[in-house]
Amino acid sequence: MRKWLKENDIPIKTLSLLVAILLWFYVMDSQDPDMTQPFYDVEVQYTGLSNLSDAGLIITEGNTATVDIRITGKLSDLLGFSRTDIRATVDVSSITVPGEYERTYLVTLTNNRLTYTRVTQRVTFTVDRVATRSIPVQIAIQGEPAEGYVLGGHSLTPEAVTVEGPEQVLAQIDHAAAVYDVSGATSSVNTVLDYTLVNEAGDPIDMTFITLEQPTVDFELQVHQSGEIPLTVDIVPYGYITDDMIDCHIEPESIRISGDPEVVSTTNQINLGSISIRQLLEDNVTELTMPIILPNGVTTDSEYSYATITISFKNLRQMVVNTTSEQFADISPYTYAETGLSLVFMGTDEELSLLTAEDVLITPVYNPDNLEVGENTVSVTVSTGDRQVTLIGSYTLTIIVPEELPTDPDLPTDPDNPDGNETVPDDPGTTANPDDPGALE
Repeated sequence: MRKWLKENDIPIKTLSLLVAILLWFYVMDSQDPDMTQPFYDVEVQYTGLSNLSDAGLIITEGNTATVDIRITGKLSDLLGFSRTDIRATVDVSSITVPGEYERTYLVTLTNNRLTYTRVTQRVTFTVDRVATRSIPVQIAIQGEPAEGYVLGGHSLTPEAVTVEGPEQVLAQIDHAAAVYDVSGATSSVNTVLDYTLVNEAGDPIDMTFITLEQPTVDFELQVHQSGEIPLTVDIVPYGYITDDMIDCHIEPESIRISGDPEVVSTTNQINLGSISIRQLLEDNVTELTMPIILPNGVTTDSEYSYATITISFKNLRQMVVNTTSEQFADISPYTYAETGLSLVFMGTDEELSLLTAEDVLITPVYNPDNLEVGENTVSVTVSTGDRQVTLIGSYTLTIIVPEELPTDPDLPTDPDNPDGNETVPDDPGTTANPDDPGALE
């Protein structure tokens, strides 16, 4: 060990270091030379900000300005002196209008034995007016709901938010952007969302000087169940024409609806209403339109608001039967103006092939008390016996009432009134009116 110390001159080097340290302390203690030390990036502090705020103004650029300063003084004073011992201030209390300003800053040192030199001569900063603005909120809905569900309407509350900040910054704001991911949703949404202020390009706005009156918005989104629902109609049979003899085609056959899951899940059809086969035959139509009326609580994006129903008959045809007055029911003492009627029947080939005019009985429907002298048009009923055919259309006959009804020679003569003059019987309920055909046998 001693050999190594001796070979490397360790004792001599150690002694030289001690002598140098002692010499430095001697010089410092006796000489204390003047020195200059630079300080970089000294933060500028603004005073009078309350006056600026009262004027509705704010510093938007240069509010974090820094300056470079050189400090000169005795070495002993500079020892331990740091950037925190330097205060650079700019008074803004006299500023009353927006604009760009350049001001000299005031330097204050904690050690008054030191002096300073400004390397950065002046501070540049921008003052803007504080304003408020109503910003519309836009929602971006991402993703898709679960299969079998569709999105309904949505709402934001409020639809616009009030923000406060520098006019120049507010002018850059296009809208407040909120985002909601609806992936896999099976029920409606009611939640609170944050939002971001963005410019026209969609880039976020610097929020340093922005104050939000309401940092969130309430978001409601309707999620509806959807389904393909068939359209149906009720067929009202007529005569011997039954449901199994009719083909009914509906266009569209179904529509897709969406709405309250409780309604959609229990809706297995949409009934358009009833179709009277009798009315179709009387109107001689086989195609008609009917409105599609949705259940409460559902909507549709279908292009159809009406359905077209086409009716056709299976194994049925029509046939005309020409009747004569022999097929008219006896209405003596009245007569018919017509000598026959042409009737249209519908049925199968088998039934129609058996039908003849002799199978038909035409009976007028009337009240004798309502008949007047002359021609009276009345409706009729038609029967065809055992033939299973259906009459198509409505028919009438004309009953002719003469001015004087013929006297029945078989009627007995009243011995108390041999001339046939009207008498008033003791019982007023048996009064006979010879002019009333309904009172005659």
